[in-house]
Amino acid sequence: MRLRALWIGLLYLTVVVVSHDAARADGVFLRMKKLEVQPSAMRGPDKLREGKVSPLKSEAQKNIRIVMQNLAYMPFFDVRNPAAPKGFIPALLDAFAKEKGYAVTYVSLPVIRGAANFYEGDYDLKFPDNSLWFRRYKKDKKVHYSGVISRVLYGVFILPENRHYKVSDLSTISTILGFAPRPYQPLVRSGKVRVMKASSVPVMIRQLLQKRSQAGYANIDALAYYTETQALKGQLIFGDRLPQQYQNYHFSTTQNPALIAEIDAWCQKNKALVAQLMKRYGIKNLPE
Repeated sequence: MRLRALWIGLLYLTVVVVSHDAARADGVFLRMKKLEVQPSAMRGPDKLREGKVSPLKSEAQKNIRIVMQNLAYMPFFDVRNPAAPKGFIPALLDAFAKEKGYAVTYVSLPVIRGAANFYEGDYDLKFPDNSLWFRRYKKDKKVHYSGVISRVLYGVFILPENRHYKVSDLSTISTILGFAPRPYQPLVRSGKVRVMKASSVPVMIRQLLQKRSQAGYANIDALAYYTETQALKGQLIFGDRLPQQYQNYHFSTTQNPALIAEIDAWCQKNKALVAQLMKRYGIKNLPE
């Protein structure tokens, strides 16, 4: 019995010592954890105020989110399926991103909603953009524009039978939803010309062929592309007697002027590639 009592006493003493040592170890572990947390906490707002960017932020910056119009506007772009973008602009931006190590996310939105969201800072880039567009959305915003990506001619397509039309002969004109027929705005405001909206260039072409509208106003490269690809060549012609306007297409940003500078430098360095892509997609880079 005495031997058994002695054995139980030794076992109890061992448990106490081990528990005590474990508690000490836990205390050390907790203190170590506190020491580990403190430096990471210091990498928060204090470091950001110093202008240093966390690794997570750097990774996020490698993804470019660009908002574009959710309509068929070839040969420039068609990003209605953002996972399979088409056209000159996605080809250009993807070539830039591949060389520079960016990933590009295409966001497809209606013209007006996409512009409004972009000027509120929701996206890194917008295309197309121009300093003359959407002024009511950006009146108090700082917007940075790239150099001219493409200089385009806006005008109207008409039926061949109306080839001699003058402005005074027009009473209806079609345009894409969210687009304004700028050269015709005085006639629209005076009520002499009524604007019909179309959801895309192909829809606009149908309006013309069905004689629901007398003229379709858009980028003439886009109009020409769809008349040719839909086997409609010759059924519509460019109204060269009617008002026209040259416009420049730019990338824009409200958040990252350094990205715009990087795109400009890349385009300047890769002029031959840009020209090759324009030729592939049938885009004429009109002189200033």
